[in-house]
This record gives sequence, C-alpha cells and structure tokens, in this order.
Amino acid sequence: MNMNNNNARVKLDVGGKLFSTSMSTLLSQSDTFFSKLFSGDFDIMYQEDGSIFIDRDPIVFRYILNFLRGYCFDIESVSTQDLNWLYEDAKFYQIKKLEEKIEDSQIEGILDFNVDCFSNTNLIFSNQNKTIKCGPKSIWGNARTNYLNNGKHFTEIKITNSGGNGHIRIGICNKGINLNKDYAGSTVNSLALYPGGYLEGFHAGHYPEVKMVVDDIIGMELDFSKNQLTYYFNGIKIVSIDLPLYENKCEWAFFFSLHCSFDEITLIPNKSLLSY
Repeated sequence: MNMNNNNARVKLDVGGKLFSTSMSTLLSQSDTFFSKLFSGDFDIMYQEDGSIFIDRDPIVFRYILNFLRGYCFDIESVSTQDLNWLYEDAKFYQIKKLEEKIEDSQIEGILDFNVDCFSNTNLIFSNQNKTIKCGPKSIWGNARTNYLNNGKHFTEIKITNSGGNGHIRIGICNKGINLNKDYAGSTVNSLALYPGGYLEGFHAGHYPEVKMVVDDIIGMELDFSKNQLTYYFNGIKIVSIDLPLYENKCEWAFFFSLHCSFDEITLIPNKSLLSY
C-alpha cells in the first residue's frame, strides 16, 4: 500500500467487523495510533483479505472513525458504558482531541441533571460556573444525576454558600424514592450526608469532623464492582458503605438537596461527574 496516497482505500478488521475508509481519514489527526502505524517505521501485518486486524471493540470504533471523518456527535447521546469504552479507546488510538472532548463534556455533566423539586420551588444549575443553587423564591430544591448501575463513578463538590441551617444534603438515591414527595435521606431508598456529619437513610452514622461549611469539599464514589459508596471530606476518606440489594432498585443516582436561596454548591472541574 502506498502510504503517501491519501486517497488509498484502507480496510480495517476491528474486533471481527470490517471497516473501509481512506488513508486521509485515518491520518486526519496528527500523532495518533494510525499516523504511527502508517509512518513506515513498522511492518504491517495484513490478513488474507488485505485488511489490518485491530483487537478493539467494533461498536466503539464507529464513533472513532466518524470522529476522524469530521462528524460531530452528541456526547450525551452515548450510553454511559459506551462512553467509558470510547474514552479508553480514544486513549488507545491516541486521539487527543477526542479525549479532550469527552473530558470537557464530563465536566459539563455526562451524568445528566434532572431537577425534581417540591411545589413552589426550583433549582438553578449553571453550566458556566458549575454551580447549583435554589431559585430566589425557593423553599427547597433537589437535583439528581441519571441513574447508574455499573462501573465506578465519582463526583466532588465544594460548598460555596450556606445559611448554616444544616439543610444541604449530599448523597445517593434509587428509583424507590420520589424526590417530589420524600425527603432525601428519610427513606431506605436514599442516603444523605448533612452538615455536622450526620448520615441518614439506609445507613446511619455520625462523623463530627464533617462540618460542611463554606469551602469544604465533599466527594462521593460509587463503585458497583464493590457495591459500595465512599464519602470523602476535604480529600480524606470518611467511610465506605455497602449498598443495600433491593430487588428492581439496583440503580443509583447522585443527588444534591439545597434549602433556600442562600445555599449553593459548585462542581469541582475535572473531578465532578466522572465515570470510569
């Protein structure tokens, strides 16, 4: 194959599925797996049909190939699992721009926020500065991510304003809770950390070192391989808690509850809402 012919047709066998593209497409990004493969520095092993075998996932590769073709696609339309694999393959194929696109979108909220509020309340989520706060006439507001059921997920927030009333709640909930009716942390279908270090819901506890005042940082890690939720306070692990195994309620979401307009939290860039 003439590596200098950008119009040359290239056949790739990715995980048993054949893809046909051009040399110019594969070389559209510099310093990648493909630019190195076709640099002439390596002996390429061709199969009998003339294709090059790559032992990666073919479903994920169609995103890779279309990105190299110049197509734009909505990151939020990709499932959480596929996105995790896409991120890994973007690193495998060394496509830095795709890596950055995924990382940037995670900061914007790969885990979609669905706002479930009590009557006469609202919640404001600002993508620009990553803040979450109640509206000016709010009594209470809740936000949760989409529900998760596999992998490992981490979110970290900083308390940027608080009325000191002890009503900020940070935790997880499953589909057994109705955030329009139930107080988060008040049922067996949720777990909430309150200022003062009080933990309520399916697991009770008290960690007095967790003050949760302005500038304090709270981290949560959901690890479905261990079936655990771990809380961190200002970078220090506080507790790991086993998730209860409820029939038909094995999906969990991160949630944040704020009281009145003076409560505000900020998602910490590069750490918040990451799934890996």
